[in-house]
Amino acid sequence: MPSTIEILAALPQTSHGKIDRRLLAEPAAGAVDQRPAPSAPRNELERAICARFAEILKIDDVGIDDDFFLLGGHSLLVVSLCNKLSQAVAAEVGVVDVFEYPTARQLGEAIGSRIAPPAGRRSAASAGISMIAR
Repeated sequence: MPSTIEILAALPQTSHGKIDRRLLAEPAAGAVDQRPAPSAPRNELERAICARFAEILKIDDVGIDDDFFLLGGHSLLVVSLCNKLSQAVAAEVGVVDVFEYPTARQLGEAIGSRIAPPAGRRSAASAGISMIAR
């Protein structure tokens, strides 16, 4: 994904009519990264999702509102992301989830309810025990 886009009137060409990349101007100073500072994860789930985004996309500083696809993700990387996330959070994360919820904030909210609590912290209802108030 390009960090900047610059419109040129014409591209410099070699004597053979190909683009002469050596003659292309460097991007204007200050225009290299216009992405706002990433928002920090608010919990362990968002931290895990941001870490997997960064790992898969090979970038640093992924925030909870950064869109996986706008950061350079594509359908082939989604499959890898889903596998890594499913292992990391111990819950099934599907390809459709990432397409519907492309930010760590959205994805965390969507899959948060699927994550099983640690074994020692199961509720009575989830352990198959019914409780009757007296």
